[in-house]
Order: sequence, then structure tokens, then C-alpha cells
Amino acid sequence: MASAGGTARVHLRLYVTGRTPAAADAIAAVRDLQEELGADCCVDVIDVLDDPGAAVRDGIYATPTILRVRPGPARRVFGRLNVAGTLRADLQLDTDSSLATG
Repeated sequence: MASAGGTARVHLRLYVTGRTPAAADAIAAVRDLQEELGADCCVDVIDVLDDPGAAVRDGIYATPTILRVRPGPARRVFGRLNVAGTLRADLQLDTDSSLATG
């Protein structure tokens, strides 16, 4: 699921801490969202225990946190990310005109 961002219209970064139940739930939710959005979505999963510098650079102070890198402006959602149907709306991916296919 990890990617370097490339040219996808939607670029997300998921920050987790280790292999906790909350991390597993967040990864599953983001995987589902990525499947919904299709090929135009790339996701980087970053474990802050392995790469704390990435969290500092992005101003992440709690996990799990998902950061919408693209389309801008950046948007962060943290806490329980596994609530069905809300992650896409919380990241404002439904209303973003750059996601329109027409």
C-alpha cells in the first residue's frame, strides 16, 4: 500500500504507532478508501516508531492520523479512523472539484 506519491490526484499519508489494534483498524479503513478512489489514489503508511522525523516534518503529534497531502490544502484527521463512511467525508474528498471525473 505504500507509495511515493507519484502523479496520483489523491495522495494520503497514514501515520500509525506500531502494530496496535488502532493501527490495524486505521490501515484497513485507509485500504478501503483507497479501493473506493481507485488508481488515482496513493497512500503512504508511516510507522512513527520507525520514522519519527516524518511525523515531525508533517506536524503529526497523535496517531493514528491521516494527512491529505494532495489535493491541497492539506487536511488532517486523527483518532478513530475506522468509522464506516466518514473518512472520505472527513478528508473532504467527496466535495473536492479536482476529483471530478467529467
